[in-house]
Amino acid sequence: MTDVSTTALSQGLGRDITDLVRAMILDGTLKPGQVLLPRDLQAQFGVSTIPVREALRTLASEGFVVSSPRRRTRVAGVSMTELGEVYTLRRSIEPPLMRQSAASRTELHIRLAVAAFDDMDRHVGSDVNKFLAAHREFHRALLEPALGPLTERILRQLWLTSDRYVRLGVASTRVDERARDDHLTLLDSYSSGDAILAEQTARAHLQLVEQSVTGALGDLLD
Repeated sequence: MTDVSTTALSQGLGRDITDLVRAMILDGTLKPGQVLLPRDLQAQFGVSTIPVREALRTLASEGFVVSSPRRRTRVAGVSMTELGEVYTLRRSIEPPLMRQSAASRTELHIRLAVAAFDDMDRHVGSDVNKFLAAHREFHRALLEPALGPLTERILRQLWLTSDRYVRLGVASTRVDERARDDHLTLLDSYSSGDAILAEQTARAHLQLVEQSVTGALGDLLD
């Protein structure tokens, strides 16, 4: 195998390991502060050093793990400060995009958003991981008409980080069930084409979710 082929294979494995470890952090299998030893990950996933190193580097850039030259790599902690920052950023980005999106959506966009809502609704109260994946896709579908590639990358990171907190809240209080009607209101405002209403609804929705998760987690966060 050539050096180029070996590098490409390692990069592909790195992406796979990144996805697997990220999922374990998001679903709570790997706890905040838990040490991640490369040799353990290599043994667990049956891979060499390179893809594990690439995965940990990517996860560090995403904020899911922390490491330094003199310390072991650990799962990043969670905090009220980060939670507040995530939702502050989301409120600054998503409501204005929702306004643009509602103003320019087509019937096809509406059908795709309805399908995304139905998929999310199927997982309410059951599989939390599938619910959160469908939840991200629903929010993406609502913003699709106005979503550029850079903005999508930024939002994807924010959605994944907020999912970590929502996942903790869902496990405690079934936030997903209480939010169903609010998601339906989002869909209705988007489908109506009322851009101002859609923006207001998106802002109110994010405020509700932040308040719900903050209340659910209580003393668990510093």
